[in-house]
Amino acid sequence: KASNQQVVMLQKSMNEAATYNAANIYDLVTEMTELSKETENAMSSVADLTARCDKLSEDLECSMAKNVELVSARVKSEESDRKLAIDFETMGAEKTNLEEQWSKLVQ
Repeated sequence: KASNQQVVMLQKSMNEAATYNAANIYDLVTEMTELSKETENAMSSVADLTARCDKLSEDLECSMAKNVELVSARVKSEESDRKLAIDFETMGAEKTNLEEQWSKLVQ
């Protein structure tokens, strides 16, 4: 049979263990809450970064399309310039030929 002193000591030990466990549970819940907030913040940051990457990807795609348009226009312009140069050269040769024919006729 347990004496009153043993019962009191057992109750005291149980109370101390319960207090210790409650403190540990509180610490764990606090830490889990902090981790949950950190996880939420990290997920929000990932979402923000993903949105920014998507926007940059769209901007890059638009920029590349614009560059292709500009290069294409430049190539067409250069081709047009070359054709004009050939046309002027041809016209110059024709002018020279006509002048020679005119001078032969005039003589």
